[in-house]
Amino acid sequence: MQSFVAILKALPNRRLFCVLVAITAAFIFLIFSLSAAYDRPSLFYYSSYSNISLASLATFLFLFVLVRAIYVMAMVRPSRLTISIFNDIRMFCSAERLITALPILILLPFFFAAFTAAKNLIPAINPFSWDATLSYWDRFLHFGQHPWEWLQAPITALGATMFISFCYRMWFIIKVMVIYWQSFSLKNPLWREEFFVALLLIWSINGFVLATLLSSAGPLYYDLVYPEQISPYRSLMEYLHQTEIYDLLAQEWLWQAYIGKVEMPLSGISAAPSMHVSLACLYALHGWRYGGLIRWGFVAFLIVTLIGSVHLAWHYAIDGYIALASTSVIWLVTKRLLCRTQMPVTNGKQCDDAVLPAGRLA
Repeated sequence: MQSFVAILKALPNRRLFCVLVAITAAFIFLIFSLSAAYDRPSLFYYSSYSNISLASLATFLFLFVLVRAIYVMAMVRPSRLTISIFNDIRMFCSAERLITALPILILLPFFFAAFTAAKNLIPAINPFSWDATLSYWDRFLHFGQHPWEWLQAPITALGATMFISFCYRMWFIIKVMVIYWQSFSLKNPLWREEFFVALLLIWSINGFVLATLLSSAGPLYYDLVYPEQISPYRSLMEYLHQTEIYDLLAQEWLWQAYIGKVEMPLSGISAAPSMHVSLACLYALHGWRYGGLIRWGFVAFLIVTLIGSVHLAWHYAIDGYIALASTSVIWLVTKRLLCRTQMPVTNGKQCDDAVLPAGRLA
């Protein structure tokens, strides 16, 4: 016990670690309790998510080295290229950075393994029942037409479906790359703390609590949820099948896992609120503070994700609107609470600015 306390005291940001452990432990306890209550024993895929995390971490490190090497070659243009690249990368390597990242890297696979179990629980707790209502609200809010109908003409005219599908699939890559960037970041401890606390709260609240209350499958499964009705998304699905985009394979795989009650890594169906939009919104809010290309890159990512969620039939537009609203509230509340419990700020500076050191991105 004493050794654990000593390790805890040595962590650069003990408060963040304790908060994330508390959220993760509470979430795991809730999911296992609900699994027992609904007689749905869940497999806890920590090893699978650890393998996914290791693979994505290796990808992140490879891309980091590649980007730094390109930067040195293009911007610095040294006479001794190999040594300069090595020295540049070595500047980012430190025991402090590793100790800062390690607790996050160990903890997050536990959380995401619990989230998969949670997502598979949703239809057992509250069977899909909101699709018709969400579809009606979509049409009502968009002047009597479904949002996909407004998008269809300009997107097909531009031939942009494949591009949107590619960007939508890149969501997972961007998700993990930003998580690793923030895991290793030493730039601003408070920004990092706000990001990770908001991240886990968004997955917990949007991804499970609200998703259970608004239990829905999404437009692509509308005719399967309501087989007695004519789906208003039939024309969209016919068009998507003609394009033969990858998303259709993932959609079929998820439905087969659902009807077979097979729980596996990355499985589970829920539409509202959209977690794709939730995470893109969080990244835009967090990235806005960095300014420049990072700010507008994440804003563009959010816009494409919102459009893609509708055009590819994963979500109703209102799923994205709910995600934008709930994510913004969680973000603001997290910032306010963490800022108020931070050390007192002097000279009238805002909490964000008071802990912002000048200099590097990382």
